[in-house]
Amino acid sequence: MAMLDELDAWLAEFPPLDNPQRFGNKAFRQWLERLEERADDLMHTALSQELHVAIPELRFYLVNGFGNGTRIDYGSGHELNFFAWLGGVAMLDGFTPQDYQAIVTRVFVRYLELVRKIQRTYTLEPAGSHGVWGLDDHQFLPYVWGSAQLLGK
Repeated sequence: MAMLDELDAWLAEFPPLDNPQRFGNKAFRQWLERLEERADDLMHTALSQELHVAIPELRFYLVNGFGNGTRIDYGSGHELNFFAWLGGVAMLDGFTPQDYQAIVTRVFVRYLELVRKIQRTYTLEPAGSHGVWGLDDHQFLPYVWGSAQLLGK
């Protein structure tokens, strides 16, 4: 959670540029560059010592979980990258099964709050929009997990 809070604080350091831009605000690239530069340090702080050996593998998923700086967009594929980062940490026993509910209801919810703030701040385009055929241009997993909560009811 502290890592996501730190990423949120960076938004104030990279305010949107005032000049007109057709697709997304280019200040997002600065924010994302900072993430690329500091991803390893963030994970060293957030993860236990035993998991540090996996940081080179986990890095890709964390960095790609917040959008694309070239296209200045964000979509369900980026959401999936963050989920893959969480999954990688889980596969390395970084979480216990007792943590899983909190991972969805607290950590992932905080992630959604952050990426929605990023989308609004930098007017990110939806990546790979499916128009009326998609439930949401940016997120998909909340629908899956919401449905899963209804199992057995």
